Amino acid sequence: MERHDNTRTYIRYTFDGGTQEDRSTGANWGNLEGFTKRPRPDRALAANFTKALSPTKVVEVLYSWNYDQVQWLPADPKAIPRPATI
Repeated sequence: MERHDNTRTYIRYTFDGGTQEDRSTGANWGNLEGFTKRPRPDRALAANFTKALSPTKVVEVLYSWNYDQVQWLPADPKAIPRPATI
């Protein structure tokens, strides 16, 4: 019996709930001087289906989806200088 591997598929899903911390001078990001926290809850999905119909014809379907919500938060909100009130 002859075996033909002419169909392939894969699916991948990732979830990352990490938080990155950076030292900031405030020069590039406004008034967030000091340490900033950047929560990056992101999710991603990728799927692929490939089928060889003949030696010269291939059908391929690719789907991808990504959700990435980047936030810039001060690590210590009380350390942010407040404008003087009149």
